[in-house]
Amino acid sequence: VLGIAGRDGAFAQYLALPVDRLHIVPDCVSDKEAVFVEPLASACRITEQLTELPDRILVIGDGKLGLLVAQVLSIRSQVFLLGHHVERSKKLIGNKVEVVTSGEGLRAFQLVVEATGRPEGLEVAFKLVEPEGTIVLKSTYAGRAACDLSAQLVVPEVTLLGSRCGPFKEAISLLEKKLVSVEPMVEGIYRLEDWRLAFDRAFRKGSLKILLQMKA
Repeated sequence: VLGIAGRDGAFAQYLALPVDRLHIVPDCVSDKEAVFVEPLASACRITEQLTELPDRILVIGDGKLGLLVAQVLSIRSQVFLLGHHVERSKKLIGNKVEVVTSGEGLRAFQLVVEATGRPEGLEVAFKLVEPEGTIVLKSTYAGRAACDLSAQLVVPEVTLLGSRCGPFKEAISLLEKKLVSVEPMVEGIYRLEDWRLAFDRAFRKGSLKILLQMKA
């Protein structure tokens, strides 16, 4: 996995990849947009796993991934985004989705996507999914998530679907067609020599996309 196990990441002076892992980025897609291909592909994975989507979908979590998932699903369905930053979310993705800060007053959803990165998000998902509905789990938790398998999954016959990496070609196509907005999520751009400052900012709670500018 590039940059994680077995292969150097893109901060290495040189890196090697199999040719079939390389993708041509169209000229109309900027570098700022192209850096979102991998997480956008992860959002697209949901539409690979679930070819039929309900009319209403709830996405929990308004971080980078949640914002991307909400935009991708809003192409085909009405999407509600549950998070903490209403004004920020509206500024970043416009009026493509309905942004809310509480599940109170919302009727249950047939499909709920959990993208908070926190175990508490799964608890919220269980509360807002319909019986016989589906929860798509995009979060990878640092710790363990507690759930009552009998009361929350078995009795209401809820499907819990894990979802991870996705199709790069589809993500690039969405960027090429300008169907998703990603550049506003770039919060800061740093010179390579200022990488420590960039990492410090990236690790702040609630931070968005932080980039390092590579120059010859």
